[in-house]
Amino acid sequence: EGSVHTFQLIMPIVLLSFLFLAVNFLIERTTEQSNISEYMFGHLFWGIKSIDTPVMVFIIVFLEMLFWFIGINGYAVLAGFVLPFATYYLGENISALMNGGQPEYIFTPNFWDFFASLSGAGFAGALVILALFSRVKEIKSLGKTSIIPSLFSITEPILYGLSITFNINLFIPFVIGTPILATLQWFVFKWGFVNIPVVHVADAPIPIAQLLSTMDWRVLLLIIGVFLLAILMYYPFFKLYEKSVEQQNNKVDDKYADLDLDF
Repeated sequence: EGSVHTFQLIMPIVLLSFLFLAVNFLIERTTEQSNISEYMFGHLFWGIKSIDTPVMVFIIVFLEMLFWFIGINGYAVLAGFVLPFATYYLGENISALMNGGQPEYIFTPNFWDFFASLSGAGFAGALVILALFSRVKEIKSLGKTSIIPSLFSITEPILYGLSITFNINLFIPFVIGTPILATLQWFVFKWGFVNIPVVHVADAPIPIAQLLSTMDWRVLLLIIGVFLLAILMYYPFFKLYEKSVEQQNNKVDDKYADLDLDF
């Protein structure tokens, strides 16, 4: 039964991946855009001159999480459109600092990587903490194995271990809650409570990446606060998921109990 359940989860991902690749190939051959993200933003948001606004932060992170939810790497899909803007903003911030000015732009690659995706896509580190205290043995074990990766914003163990893909129990916090928390952080930087991230560091763990990118100790208060909010956001939905796993395990136990096996 477990194998069948796994197969049922994998098949939609495989089919959607093939569909995505086919659409991407069609766009490359029939339009001037090089990938589906350029086509999508070029047509749906053709008037956009800046992504450094709270509305665009919400839209970008929402779409990223939605793609992850259906089994597609949201970062990879959106990078073709987002990174040229974000990298330009980072360069402008550095140039301003070198000339004695103040950084202006918030949505840089380091904001996207270290704050909008704090502890990985969908603030998955919050799920790791909740998993550690789960009463379900397999979920708790998953939490233990996901601690170190989540410090480096590697989310695959918890995302695919809990099977967030097509998991309706976690849709609201993952797809809706994540962009809300990302937009909240944008305002924190906009209002000057924490220095705008201007240093891009790769592969540094939490909280070193956040400290180095802002050079501001107040960022520790920010990430602690956001992390606590993420845990609170996930908690009721995680408990629903935990309950569904328990019910599934009980059905399996009852199934074998009916066999009246005695070893």
